[in-house]
Amino acid sequence: MTEAEWLACDNPPEMWEYASTINGDRKLRLLAVTLCMRLRGFLNDPRSWAAVEVAERYADGSADEDDRVKARLAASRVDAVINGGYPAVYFPAQAAGDVVGVTSNLDDCFKNVYTLLSIASQSDACSEVGNLLRDIFGNPFRPVSFAPAWRTDTAVALARQMYESRDFSAMPILADALQDAGCDNEDILSHCRGDGPHVRGCWVVDLVLGKE
Repeated sequence: MTEAEWLACDNPPEMWEYASTINGDRKLRLLAVTLCMRLRGFLNDPRSWAAVEVAERYADGSADEDDRVKARLAASRVDAVINGGYPAVYFPAQAAGDVVGVTSNLDDCFKNVYTLLSIASQSDACSEVGNLLRDIFGNPFRPVSFAPAWRTDTAVALARQMYESRDFSAMPILADALQDAGCDNEDILSHCRGDGPHVRGCWVVDLVLGKE
């Protein structure tokens, strides 16, 4: 994959495959969690949704291996039946189990949840998921060097508040705070001031918070 293809890619599974070769488990898991969240209406059994929540906490280190195993086993017991007439391409309950599974299962989770999202979504799932990939992984062909001086108390507080609340409406304000701190990286500033979407794992927020 080239940089131009990444920036304009209309094949999210191909983007995922490329990102998975150069990124650790945390960001991959957070993207899988984000996609499961977009299928919230299909995760009717509380064990399925609990698995997604555990997966997110596991990605950020607030759930341990025991929590992960228990959530995965519970989700695997959910009767995998989709109502509403959608083809049984893959079952969200099963995907919820995958997303808390070992790293190798994340490939199946992404590809199959993406397929179901494409079928069930009324929007352009291909474009939506591509944008989410770029929000989380940035531009892997142009790594950004983040100066410690840009990590001011104001910038960190803004990034942390957005990360914890999932409300990323303050991204333009974060851009101002970073610029005030001396940040002149156009990729960072334009991403903050762009249309988004922004989710947990956003590459700029992660840089500010020092997350890998």
